[in-house]
Amino acid sequence: TFSRGGIYNAAVVVFLALAHSLRDKRWRLFAVLGLAMIGLAGGYLIYPRLNTFTGGMLQQRFLDTDPTLRGPIARADLELWYANPILGVGPGMSIRMRNMFAGVAAHTEYTRILAEHGSAGLLALLILLGLAARAYFKAPDAQAQLWVAALVAWPLAEMAHAAMRIVVISFLFGLALVNWRTDTPEKQPIPERPKWR
Repeated sequence: TFSRGGIYNAAVVVFLALAHSLRDKRWRLFAVLGLAMIGLAGGYLIYPRLNTFTGGMLQQRFLDTDPTLRGPIARADLELWYANPILGVGPGMSIRMRNMFAGVAAHTEYTRILAEHGSAGLLALLILLGLAARAYFKAPDAQAQLWVAALVAWPLAEMAHAAMRIVVISFLFGLALVNWRTDTPEKQPIPERPKWR
């Protein structure tokens, strides 16, 4: 499909991972070398072969910066929200109520949730951001913070251009909210089995 979104999501996650890795002296060299190796392999091995395999279509796709009506659809969703700020237009109704884009699915979850759920959608977005911030600051060390940032960044980036079309968005966001432990739990003694008479 030549979807560009996954590449953009990966770039966001790699940038955040690199920013977190550079904070820790032990990981700086590893992060820089890892990024250089990925860049060299991608730029000189993988991309040229894929572009040749696709007859130049891959390069053509990534040179095209047209967001395929995402901006106007998002503006139409925001207009629906401005007209119905409290309750929104109802779940699944924005696709029917947009004047110019009736029948076209939303590509941006942030504007869709506002249009369809109104103030409750805004509250849901704020709760998501609050949960992500809490998980990040509760993480016990820099490595755990790196994982939380990466596991939150990918779904947030995906929601910006593909709405909530795939379950991995919810899965990764939920995975970011786990309680991180860096120590090993103490071994509990195994209770003796009851003796039968």
